[in-house]
Amino acid sequence: MSDEGLYVGIVRRTNTTPAVHPQRWLVECSWNEWLSDWGMRREASNNAATMQALCVRLPRWVRGGDSSKPGTADIRRSLKSLQNTLETEVRTGRVVFLLAEFPHSFAYNVENRLWLDRVLGELEGLPLVVGFWLDEWYTSRLIEGLKQRNTALCLYDAPRMPGLPPAVEVLTADRVYARFLGRSEIAWKSGHFGHVFDYRYTKKELAAIVPRLSMWRREAEMVGAVFANGRWAAESAALMDRLLSVHVGIELPQGGGP
Repeated sequence: MSDEGLYVGIVRRTNTTPAVHPQRWLVECSWNEWLSDWGMRREASNNAATMQALCVRLPRWVRGGDSSKPGTADIRRSLKSLQNTLETEVRTGRVVFLLAEFPHSFAYNVENRLWLDRVLGELEGLPLVVGFWLDEWYTSRLIEGLKQRNTALCLYDAPRMPGLPPAVEVLTADRVYARFLGRSEIAWKSGHFGHVFDYRYTKKELAAIVPRLSMWRREAEMVGAVFANGRWAAESAALMDRLLSVHVGIELPQGGGP
């Protein structure tokens, strides 16, 4: 694609996502993979033009899903350490998104709202994206708070059914991050994890998404679209990349929007 602010990529999943992919793709990886100097970081050269762009998922304790969450006295120090660890690669353009995805168990209550506010405050200035699987979080209060902090709300392409994130397309920051999870209601209802993400997007489905990505790009400095649909992720990303190359080539000049 000709637009450097519009990324297409994949969610890296062990045994389901090919290790070989174009260097220009955005890759979403776990915190542990990033810390352990995962292969895609080793492959990248010192040339910024060829660096693999990354979205790093923040550790589980940040997302409220780990018993190792630090005590009150250690929170500030732990979050500061997290920020220091990330700043260099954010500054060099290697890490372009940081995702904190909160699970169903992260209830919408006072304690968790205060925790979210603390995390966003301590990590201010980093390219943060937050996602929520519990629909109770999607309130006007949350939206306004994210806008004030320039924190992106993760957008989801998934079946519209109870237990999954609602169909919300609100831009709250100078960046947009969308995760494509697949659209099979039957698979999600089955509860079989191996089938949930095993969805093959059609060309027609992806072509219908292209104008939305282009619109988001006009309104934001950076847009990331990553596919989390298991073994079909690389195929879907490649097809979306080709569709966007044609669309963006016509509508957007080299290097960005109008």
